Amino acid sequence: MKKTILTVGAVGLAVAGSAQTAKADETDLHTNEASEQQVQVQTQTTEQKEETAKSELDDAKNNEQQAQQKADNAQKENDKANQDVANANQNVENKKNDVSQKQDNLNQAEQNKNEATKENTDKASQDVANANQNVENKKNDVANAQQKADEANKNVDNKKNDVANAQQKADDAQNKADKAQQNVDTVKDASQKLEEAKQNKANAEKTLTDKQNAKDNAQKAYADAKTKADKASEESQKAQQDVAKKQEIFRQKEEAYHKAKDAYENNGLDKAKAELQKAEAELKSAQADYLYAESILAHKNDEKTDLENQLAKQNEIVANAQKEYALAKQAYDRTLTDYTATQKTLNDAKANEKKAQDAIANLEKNKLIVSDASKQKAQAFIKAYNDYVNGGKTDDLENAYIKARHEMLVQLQNDYTLNIKDNEVYFGDEADKNVAVDLNNLSQAVQEDLANFVATLLNDVRNQLGLTPYVGKVVVTKGMLDMSNAIAKNYVADNWDAFHNAHDDSGVQKGAQQFGMKDADENLGSYTRKITNLYDLKEIVKNSLLSQILNDFHYNTVGHTMSMLGLNYIDDKPSETFFGVSTSYVQGSSNVHFHLIPNTRDDVVDTMKYAEWNGDGKDHKEHEKMFDQAGGKQEINNPYATLQNNLNNAKAETSKAQANFNVAEKSKTQAEKAFLEKQSEMNNKVNVQKQIRNNLNEATISANKAQFDFENAKNRLETAQNNRTQAQKTVEAYTASVQAKKQAMDEAKAEMEKAGIAENDAQETLREKAKADQKAHDEANAKKEAFVKASYEADQAQKAVKKAETDLEIAQKAYNDIKYAILSNEKTRALTQDESNTIALAESQLATAKAELAKAKADLAEKQTALESAKAQTNVANTELTKAKAELESAKKNLAEKQAYLEKLQNASQAYEKAKAELEEAQKALEKANLELDLAKKNQADKKQVLDEANTELEFAKKNTEVKQKAYDKAKAELDLENAIKAEQAKLNEKKKSHTDVSPIVLKKSNNVQKAETATKQLTVSTEEHANVSTEKQVKTSELPQMGDEEKSETSVIGIIMMLFASLLSMLGLSDKKKKA
Repeated sequence: MKKTILTVGAVGLAVAGSAQTAKADETDLHTNEASEQQVQVQTQTTEQKEETAKSELDDAKNNEQQAQQKADNAQKENDKANQDVANANQNVENKKNDVSQKQDNLNQAEQNKNEATKENTDKASQDVANANQNVENKKNDVANAQQKADEANKNVDNKKNDVANAQQKADDAQNKADKAQQNVDTVKDASQKLEEAKQNKANAEKTLTDKQNAKDNAQKAYADAKTKADKASEESQKAQQDVAKKQEIFRQKEEAYHKAKDAYENNGLDKAKAELQKAEAELKSAQADYLYAESILAHKNDEKTDLENQLAKQNEIVANAQKEYALAKQAYDRTLTDYTATQKTLNDAKANEKKAQDAIANLEKNKLIVSDASKQKAQAFIKAYNDYVNGGKTDDLENAYIKARHEMLVQLQNDYTLNIKDNEVYFGDEADKNVAVDLNNLSQAVQEDLANFVATLLNDVRNQLGLTPYVGKVVVTKGMLDMSNAIAKNYVADNWDAFHNAHDDSGVQKGAQQFGMKDADENLGSYTRKITNLYDLKEIVKNSLLSQILNDFHYNTVGHTMSMLGLNYIDDKPSETFFGVSTSYVQGSSNVHFHLIPNTRDDVVDTMKYAEWNGDGKDHKEHEKMFDQAGGKQEINNPYATLQNNLNNAKAETSKAQANFNVAEKSKTQAEKAFLEKQSEMNNKVNVQKQIRNNLNEATISANKAQFDFENAKNRLETAQNNRTQAQKTVEAYTASVQAKKQAMDEAKAEMEKAGIAENDAQETLREKAKADQKAHDEANAKKEAFVKASYEADQAQKAVKKAETDLEIAQKAYNDIKYAILSNEKTRALTQDESNTIALAESQLATAKAELAKAKADLAEKQTALESAKAQTNVANTELTKAKAELESAKKNLAEKQAYLEKLQNASQAYEKAKAELEEAQKALEKANLELDLAKKNQADKKQVLDEANTELEFAKKNTEVKQKAYDKAKAELDLENAIKAEQAKLNEKKKSHTDVSPIVLKKSNNVQKAETATKQLTVSTEEHANVSTEKQVKTSELPQMGDEEKSETSVIGIIMMLFASLLSMLGLSDKKKKA
């Protein structure tokens, strides 16, 4: 196995080094142990060469890196040197320009010096004096124009307020007119529906009466028809009884005839006697039955008569009960109307009470929460302040109270988070989000509400801290609201960006002085979002108040807190502080202005301290008078202060309404109870009436049956009497003479024939009666159906009446509601106003509202005209002011020019000397700049040389790295080749069970191509290891070395691998190196 590997390896190396081995004519390569050792030694040498090449390559790369760093540094130094040269050049140019400028200055100074004669200087001085006087004149003109413009602008503001108020009144009047029109429309509609409901009820009641009458008539007709039918039935029964009676008489007569005949023929005497005896017994029984039937008939007739009397009496009772029910129903309807009206009054009162409660609740939710710790600090501050005041006001006591005040203010800042709930600071009415506001034109109502809201919260904080006895309360006054508005408008006029620039001090002072005050304490809140609805406005107002009192440290100050709590005036103990609130929107900022003026007085001159200022030609008392006349001390009503009273009044109204409602409810309950009782009584009496009628019907039937039984008993008695008479005659006939028997037989026959005729007549009468009976019953049935139909229609009519009554109640309630709304607008009218006048009253209210609307619109138009006129006057005043300001600026500019010229003349000598000195300095600076430029250029050349040398060194290092890289790549390739050969050798060494005797391989030179000739050798291969052995292969000698006739495929594969490595070595230049070697 070793021999095979080494032989093949030798072939591979021989192929790779064909140029070298071509020198031998033929070479024997015998593999043995010595050869293997040589290969191993060769491998170790190659490894050393690879390591050496790798080390040299690393050194070359390191040198290249150092050269690169050196070149980079040289480049930076070179760039800096270039920049220094550029800067030096620029500096030289600048210095040249400076020298030129200084030369021009010197020339001008020399000219000025020559011009500065005494005559010119005196003239220039006079020109300055004249120009100065002109400036003062123009200032006076501007002041006069400013005053006129201010007055005109104030007049415009007043007119705008007048227009706003007139617009508000017009809007209110329009709303009132719209409401009045709606009331008229509603009351007319409600009145119409009420009348329709009343008419519908009347129609329904009339229909019910008609249907009830129709029912009663149908019932009577049915009763009459039934009575007639009963009578027809009775007559039919009587006819039937008569037929039976006639039939019996005929039978008797026939029997009597046959007996008379038998007697004439002397047959049946004993039988006749027996029948006589029987007839006498039957007569006795018939007489008893007749008497009984007669007594029963009399009893039943008495019962019927008694029930008829009861029914007549009950009919009167029912009629009276129905009348009482109707009266009770009317009384109930009246109490129901009163009940509905008082219930609405009660609901309105409860709504007002809830509104008052909600107002208090909202105020409580918005009150600032002050912690106990802050209250304790406040008490400590008050004590320290009292000690200071009462202890002689020493420095130590003053320091102590200032420290206590500071601690209180610091503690207050910790309370800020207590007032934030769910990230909200304001809790108000969501409906306010639908109320539009214009920050530059707040309505009077909104402004007053905001000011009172803030004042209430602010006074509450002062009370919680116990400061009120020392600093007083804040009160909202008419004059302060107007002043606050004027200041806000100054912000707008000045186009003041409050969010970035804070207070417009000039605008604040000017606004305050319009009302006689030297200034006003302003606390400002500014937000970068535009506020357009009342809810958001109240939110930023509350947030401003909260931040200024409990979060002032956030803005690195406590000035707002001191001002809002009145601590700035504590030494003066003001009785109150006048307060106003306004808003503005300028340059994208929504601003909230709080203005305070404490009522502190100067005891010496007895005036407000804020009225003590000069500059307008008025004294201090006149200033305070201006403030008074403007309403500065005129406190406006604060509804937040009366919320509890409002709630108490609302509760009183609710209590009163509840009492009235309770009375109305009690009356309604009583009337309803009486109504229901009367209804129940009427129903009971109607039920009794029905029961009596039913009893009467049953009694009538019983009486008719008793009559029928009596007739039967009577007929039976008559029959029994006839039978007894006939039986007596029969017996007598048997005992009479022949002639008498013959006569009796003839008479009996005649009576029999007569009875036959009577029977036939009775039969005919029965047929007629039966036909009449059937007809009467048919008519009775028809009347019954009509009665049933009439009863149904009467029931439907009754339901219609009930529905009409319900509709009437609904219509009456709707009418009462609008009637209440209309009457509530008339304080002098009671709620029991006649309904017929309600529409007229609503129309009167509408006419009044329309008249007020027309008046309000006319007033608005008048105010708008006045506003336009004021604006025109303002435009004129502002134009004059602008002109005066322009002339003032021109005068100031002229003054400045004159003053500058005078100074130039006065300072000409000094200016000349100075210009001369500056020129010399500039010339020296230029010389220095030229020297610095030369140095910079020299340094630039040095740095350029260093850079060139570094680049040359870098280029050499790069080329050396390239050479070392190639050497390393070649050594690495040789090492990889030998390692691959060793790996293949290791694999074949594992196959030691197989032995091959390989003949020497001969390499021959033929046409510069190596040829290998190998003797054919049979290879012995283990079948276990080589189950599939390729057959003998022939290879062209010009392409591959010949390895024998039976060379194994494995050996061929290894040869191919060796050739591939050889090719790799050739590519890397190994062959060339060998040639050189």
